[in-house]
Amino acid sequence: MREQRAITRNRRQNQWEQPCPSTSRPYDDRDLDCQQAVESTFNYVLHPAEQYGWTRIEAAAALQELAYARLATKEENRLINLAAAIASHSRH
Repeated sequence: MREQRAITRNRRQNQWEQPCPSTSRPYDDRDLDCQQAVESTFNYVLHPAEQYGWTRIEAAAALQELAYARLATKEENRLINLAAAIASHSRH
């Protein structure tokens, strides 16, 4: 019994250990490695949403929209900074 609890505890701890990219530089399938690395966390987030009454598809769609919004905000900020840099450079 004690051994079984230790195995269960180790499994729970290991679900949070995310593999790192093989290199900091771009490489083929880096996006797939990232997806694999965050998949267990993604599933862990979906579970409580289902417990509160949302379907798995609704929860996944909500996470997708949040991800798109985050990317859109980052891109908008990048474009604003680029426009400001161009405007500043053209004044000099």
